[in-house]
Amino acid sequence: MMHSVMGTAKKSFVNTPPKCARRRAMTDAAAVMQTQEELSPELEAFGALGRVLLRLVPDEHARAAVQDVLLAVMTALGQSQQQGSVCARLSRAVPDRSALAPLFACALATEAGQSIADGGTNNAPIVIDADGDRLYLQRPFAEELRLAESLVRYASAATEAVPRAVKMKIEELARADYDRYGGSAPFEEFLQGRKAQDDAVQQAVARRLSMICGGPGTGKTTTVVRILECLMLGRPDMKVVLAAPTGKAASRVLQSVNGAIEVSGGSYPFLLSALKDGRVTERTIHKLLSSPRSDGVRPDRMHPLEADVLVVDEASMMDMSLAVRLFDVLDAGRTRVIILGDQHQLAAVGPGSVLADMTDEKGVLGDLVTRLTVSHRFTADSRVGRLAAAVNAGRLDEAVSVFADKGEAKDSVSLISSASPQTLAEKARDWVRASLGEYARELEKVCVDGSLEKPEQFSGVCRRLWRLFNESRALAAQRKGELGVESLNRTAESFIRGRLSGLPHVEDQVGSLESGEFYFGRAVIVRRNSEPLGVYNGDVGIMVPDSGKRFIVYFGDTGRTLPAALLPEHETAFAITIHQSQGSEYDRVAVVMPASGDSGLATRELLYTAITRAKKSADVFCSQSVLERAIATATEREAGLADRLRQKIA
Repeated sequence: MMHSVMGTAKKSFVNTPPKCARRRAMTDAAAVMQTQEELSPELEAFGALGRVLLRLVPDEHARAAVQDVLLAVMTALGQSQQQGSVCARLSRAVPDRSALAPLFACALATEAGQSIADGGTNNAPIVIDADGDRLYLQRPFAEELRLAESLVRYASAATEAVPRAVKMKIEELARADYDRYGGSAPFEEFLQGRKAQDDAVQQAVARRLSMICGGPGTGKTTTVVRILECLMLGRPDMKVVLAAPTGKAASRVLQSVNGAIEVSGGSYPFLLSALKDGRVTERTIHKLLSSPRSDGVRPDRMHPLEADVLVVDEASMMDMSLAVRLFDVLDAGRTRVIILGDQHQLAAVGPGSVLADMTDEKGVLGDLVTRLTVSHRFTADSRVGRLAAAVNAGRLDEAVSVFADKGEAKDSVSLISSASPQTLAEKARDWVRASLGEYARELEKVCVDGSLEKPEQFSGVCRRLWRLFNESRALAAQRKGELGVESLNRTAESFIRGRLSGLPHVEDQVGSLESGEFYFGRAVIVRRNSEPLGVYNGDVGIMVPDSGKRFIVYFGDTGRTLPAALLPEHETAFAITIHQSQGSEYDRVAVVMPASGDSGLATRELLYTAITRAKKSADVFCSQSVLERAIATATEREAGLADRLRQKIA
């Protein structure tokens, strides 16, 4: 019997008809997979697909024979989609392999080797990978194969010799950095500390595909700047694209590149020239795929991307479908690819854990991966770094010890714990109000001194407000509930409105504070990309009235302004989700974990990602049981990419 999934499937996925009505139900596919209101969207979608597939079986007896195993398969696939997996574990869905026979008999399933995606002729909707113990729909199976083929094409490209000029440039950059940052350490010792970064530079020059993994502060962006300068020694006119899954991440990598050049003392003349000439651009991956080439055609397999170097940052946020679409439009003969990311951070919202699969230490692409392990932000005296390391390693006792340590350190961590969600929520709300204190005082000052009415002071006011606002952020695991983003944002809004509403003549200065979504000091996060407006999903800004009392939004990361009335889909952002915080950093963060460990959000990756957003302090709000669950629970996503790569290379 298929008890592992079928038991729950018939309770939560099907309203099983009475025994006397079973025969009639077998002739009605809709009755076989009737969903309940509480089902997740994923289970509802796969239930609907199952009903459609049953209708494709013309024979009543065949439908009766296949319905139970089809139900088990659809339930397993729906659950795997809900968990972010590309496929489902076959042995969990259907422990008795002989029960699969009706699926094959009704042409609803094919073996992996016979699938049209793998060179066979069978296009059945369900793919059974018996050797890998996996269960797919045809499309995700095909995508996994396509990505593996693209990666193997890059991995198989001939290794190029590293020119002597590049080796000399690497040493020149090292000596320049030593003069600025080396201190009293011997030069050889300094070189050893950056060996992994210099190895990554040579790897990227020699290979068509290279991957650089490391946590915050390990020098991934600095290494990319060196790579680009070294590549441009031989081709100063090359075109570089900096890409990321979100607009915020894409703009941040360009800012980081510019920042590294500004403090370099003229060490990167070729890259600086390319930036000035517009030959280095940043794009979201989605925009990159939809933007026409110079000939007016959108990139595809026959018309590949026009870039000599493609840098993909925050690659942990790239799901399977996006990765497939990206590599589909790349020509390994022209475009060199450099992947950056932290494989320990949260995986993509969509299915797959592409970066983790590509950079698996035991995987076949291991020789293309450089791991940066020395953090210049989280040094030995960093409690934030020690806590992040303990969480990442799944060591609860060590994490508790870091929280309890009151010795001298460069930064701080604290655990605000209670078994009562109400108590935790109140403490988190207190944190939000306290963190906004300096920002609120500056808002009050601006209201009183009238500086917003002076156009020559407007930019300075915006920059000052942004700096104070962006020093801290509350990061929550969930949106709803007392410990969710929406509740924390209501607290923040009430606090800001309350601080300003009592000031004399405030409405003459900054407009109404009583109602409406536009008010002075409101923080917003964009939820939808808008290329014409120049704002992207994840961009955060603050609302400020101009001298004409019209609200504009100032986006501090880029310095861009936009009339508030033109904002695309957006929401309040005094607090944001931990997912939305990826790629950002703040002096102080509040990490607000879910009220219950059963929510599915209490995971090691979520906690690690949130903690590593902090530069000076991280305050974690959760019960002891949630902390234990989070540190013990590593996210596991089912996928076969690593096996596909091994098969293709073999």
